[in-house]
Amino acid sequence: MRDGRFVFLRPHCNEMLVYVNPRNNLAHCFACRKNFNNLDLLLALDYSFTDAVALLELWLHLHQTKRSTRTTTEAK
Repeated sequence: MRDGRFVFLRPHCNEMLVYVNPRNNLAHCFACRKNFNNLDLLLALDYSFTDAVALLELWLHLHQTKRSTRTTTEAK
């Protein structure tokens, strides 16, 4: 986290100038001036398209399960 934003190393240009917009979950690299999404990032990390989609589907399921568990166990 930097300045309240999630940042990470972009595999293509090896710079830590990537910021993720939490409203739309898209990233922008200020070093190479490219915009990309989750699928683009996994493809850049040499995942096949089908493996990348399967991984994103798994992460979505885990996130939804975690969110569902939190909302049902929180005190009202």
